Amino acid sequence: MPLKLTRTNIIQTRDLARYSRELRTWQSEVRGMIMTIEDFENYPWPEEPEEVADLTYIELLDKHLPENMGVDRWSCRRRFRAC
Repeated sequence: MPLKLTRTNIIQTRDLARYSRELRTWQSEVRGMIMTIEDFENYPWPEEPEEVADLTYIELLDKHLPENMGVDRWSCRRRFRAC
């Protein structure tokens, strides 16, 4: 489930390729979005969870799973559990 968080570590430069797209954009591999406490405090956090992710599939699972049954998901070496 992709998250819709504001990226603050984007790099843009002129596209010098033969079939140019004017600008090239990519995420910095040197600097993360949040690297200090100050970055964390100044980050434009969304007010509601719905602003961050499309919860349609989670809501669908919640509606159709039997009571006391949950979902486990492993992503990026982290475990997410919804029960």
